[in-house]
Amino acid sequence: MELNDFKLSRRRFMTGVLATGAASILAPNPLIGKVWAAGEMPEQWLQSGSHFGAFEAKVVNGEWIETRPFKHDKYPCDMLNAVREIVYNPSRVRYPMVRLDWLRQREKSDRSQRGDNRFVRVSWDQALDLVYQELERVQKETGSSGVFTGLADWQMIGKLHKAGGAMDRGLGLHGSYVTTVGDYSAAAAQVILPHVMGSLEVYEQQTSLPLVIENTNTIVLWGCDPIKNLQIEYLVPDHQPFDYWQQIKERVAQGKMRVISVDPVRSKTQNYLGL
Repeated sequence: MELNDFKLSRRRFMTGVLATGAASILAPNPLIGKVWAAGEMPEQWLQSGSHFGAFEAKVVNGEWIETRPFKHDKYPCDMLNAVREIVYNPSRVRYPMVRLDWLRQREKSDRSQRGDNRFVRVSWDQALDLVYQELERVQKETGSSGVFTGLADWQMIGKLHKAGGAMDRGLGLHGSYVTTVGDYSAAAAQVILPHVMGSLEVYEQQTSLPLVIENTNTIVLWGCDPIKNLQIEYLVPDHQPFDYWQQIKERVAQGKMRVISVDPVRSKTQNYLGL
């Protein structure tokens, strides 16, 4: 069967999209806003996570009021104070929006107008109709090669609520499409290195910091700033590596270890180690 021969009714597509999105959109999550309209909720502290670490959120009547670091995180990141602002930021798109000229003329619209921010609000039903109709048109005219998911990442640690994952699930319900391989941190290396080195290499197990501390006299930091970068993680960091960097700092102060940092700017690690 040809890829563009895939048959799917609008009803089946909409049912599937709504089903896959229902859990992330309608699941009880007081951190998203005042979702509990009927009656007042008692004050509560709820645990959640971010790229900056785990945290607890004070929620009153469904509204996120205050943030505090997870009690077992010895080195909490200051960026936790900004996580709440992501939820309530006025720049978030609250409703389905469509570029005005495209809404009027669809694929015949003037593409030079892209970026002029002339968007109009549409209903969810209309938005779903537009997405379905456009997917049908592109699949019939160009085949699956005309549908590309792009790469959306780092915006959310949860797998269910990730925009990229939701997009893949939705497009998968419609048919086949073009997607990405690897990630944007080491995409070329992920493809090339297995043929050169015999393994993925970039994501292989690195030498652990306890072994480095025990067996190293000199550490060279080449354009890297671990004291800054270890504040964040692709998933939820526990910030445990800072324990080992504290030991490295003590050994440097005692003259038992030397650290050389090669960097075009003065880094947080240089300041931390007193270099």
